[in-house]
Amino acid sequence: MDVKDLRGRIAKAVGTYERYPFLRDLTHMDDERIQNAAQAANEALDREGYEVHHYVEDAKPRWPQLHLKAQFYASSEAWDTFFSLAAALDTGGAFVTAWARQLSNETAEPTEFQEAMAPYVEKVRESITGQMPEEELEKAIVYLGVGSQNMDYRGMYLDGEVTYISTHGGVLTGVLDLLHVIEVSDWVDDVDTLDEYMGSYGWITRHIARWATPLM
Repeated sequence: MDVKDLRGRIAKAVGTYERYPFLRDLTHMDDERIQNAAQAANEALDREGYEVHHYVEDAKPRWPQLHLKAQFYASSEAWDTFFSLAAALDTGGAFVTAWARQLSNETAEPTEFQEAMAPYVEKVRESITGQMPEEELEKAIVYLGVGSQNMDYRGMYLDGEVTYISTHGGVLTGVLDLLHVIEVSDWVDDVDTLDEYMGSYGWITRHIARWATPLM
C-alpha cells in the first residue's frame, strides 16, 4: 500500500475489522461505528480535494518499511473510556483531515498536525474527566513512550538509546497513530503462519546466537 494512499488505508482498516473480530472488542468498534468512521474519513478527503502526490520519484516501485519504536500503556479504565469517546466525538475525521493537509504540504511543520488535533484531543480529555467517577478517574492511567527499548550491549554502549515518555492528554494524538497501525496491520493468530514468518532454527543456530549476542 502506498504510504500516501489514505483512501486505500481507510478501505484496509474496514477490511481488518471484518477479518479480525477481536479488534472490534479491543477498540469498541461495531459495524455502525466502523462504517461511520470510514464515511467521515472519506468525506474529509473529498473536502480537502486530496490526491496521492509524491515530490520525488523512486528508481523502482517499492513500499516503505515501518520501523516504529513506540509503546502505549493504559489501564482498563482509561482504555475503554478513551476508545468509546474517540469514536463518539469523530476524532477520526479530524485525524484524517490533519493527516491529508500534512501530506499535501511539502513545507508543513510537524506541530501543525498537533495544533489541528488539539481541540478534539481536549474534548476527549474533558469528557474523560467529566464522565468518570472520581474513584475510576484515579485508576485511569496512560503512558506513551517513543524511542528505543533496546537493552542489548550494542544499544547501551554505542547508540545512546533514549525514550521520551508522556502522559495525560499529551498521549492522545499518538494513540490515534497507533490505532491506525492496528487497523492496517495483518495479524498473526495461528502458529503455522507465525512459523512461516519466523523461519526454522535448530540448536546450533540457537547456540551461535547465544554467544554472538555480546559481540553485537
